[in-house]
Amino acid sequence: MLIASGMLMAGVLSQTPSCRDAAVDLLAADACVTYAFEAAADEPESFTFLADEAMRSIAKLAQ
Repeated sequence: MLIASGMLMAGVLSQTPSCRDAAVDLLAADACVTYAFEAAADEPESFTFLADEAMRSIAKLAQ
């Protein structure tokens, strides 16, 4: 799910900020990240690792 959200976010960042299509992709990326964290909550021992990986992946998109 985090890979899918990263791909969606990369698409959002490549679009014109006022593009309405970007809003749909942004909401989809948010849903993917939310779903990934909901699934990770079932395995609390891996939650910290997932959170760290998500932060690193999202930060790389901003560069």
